[in-house]
Amino acid sequence: MNLSWNCNSTCCNPDNSSFGDWCVVEDADCEGNAEWGYCRPEGLILGECQDSPFNWKDSDDDSCYVYGVTGWCLPTGKVGPNWNEADWGSFDDYAVDGKTAAEACCVCGGGANVKSQCVDTVGWKDTDGDECSDYLKYQFCSASGGGGAGG
Repeated sequence: MNLSWNCNSTCCNPDNSSFGDWCVVEDADCEGNAEWGYCRPEGLILGECQDSPFNWKDSDDDSCYVYGVTGWCLPTGKVGPNWNEADWGSFDDYAVDGKTAAEACCVCGGGANVKSQCVDTVGWKDTDGDECSDYLKYQFCSASGGGGAGG
């Protein structure tokens, strides 16, 4: 197969994927051995947004992660290209405790801005040398102080 795509930046969409821009990853080991991935939407900065409530799942037990990787939602809070609204209805039909994916999930435009909720102690590190930013980046803890998905 001869692919002669022309990208002028690290993230582009030469094949007009409905999921948006994609790129070759720098370190496949960090991406589950994937050689490419979809680019993080502009304005979505890992470590500054946390799904709220943490570990939210819809009424069918689908997580924010599932909504993101399947293309069920967009970072604008709208349904994504793979959400079958004709058969499944709206996000409201799957709300839990009054929250839909668009309200609870960072990847869907919701979540909580955790950066503005606390102030780190300058220079703090744990016994393994991890800083506060590492705790957010790797989800070692939740914004409420509990254990996180990465811990």
